[in-house]
Amino acid sequence: MACVALGYYPTVNLGGEEAVVPMLVGCGMSLAASWIGAIPLIVATRHKKQGDPSTIMAGTALRFVVVLVLTLVVALGSELWRTPLLLWVAISHMVLLIPDTFLALRLNQSTRSQE
Repeated sequence: MACVALGYYPTVNLGGEEAVVPMLVGCGMSLAASWIGAIPLIVATRHKKQGDPSTIMAGTALRFVVVLVLTLVVALGSELWRTPLLLWVAISHMVLLIPDTFLALRLNQSTRSQE
């Protein structure tokens, strides 16, 4: 993931080596939420209902709920340093909105072209 590669050196410079693991965990949680949020879009494509705005909203809502639950569980239930964890969850969540949006648009266009 690009944000891990770009964020490694600033994270080490600002937080030290102990901030790298929370960075990786935060980015991984956002990536997992992104994959799970794509499920409604892929299912809707198979049923040719991709143009429905509720499908896109369901994927976005599912993605947000998954990242929120994962963040709460890890931040409150582990010994990881919370500042870099929360910072990288937020950064990676925003960065992953870009490919998620392009995926939704592409699946929407491919479904319309098949009709």
